[in-house]
Amino acid sequence: MSIKLGAMMISVGIGPSPSTSTIIPARTDALFLKLISQKLASYVKGVCIVSLFTQKEAWSKRR
Repeated sequence: MSIKLGAMMISVGIGPSPSTSTIIPARTDALFLKLISQKLASYVKGVCIVSLFTQKEAWSKRR
């Protein structure tokens, strides 16, 4: 089994609103990843690095 690295974001939650930067861009919309990163950084009041790899989109449109 190989470990795969997906999209990656870093957030710093020291001020009133967290600041986020993309380290590895996502193939699709990275809103979910950004929200998780910001929430965790605000909760710990520090730095949070979040990575997410998925085989397929969770909310893909079915036709």
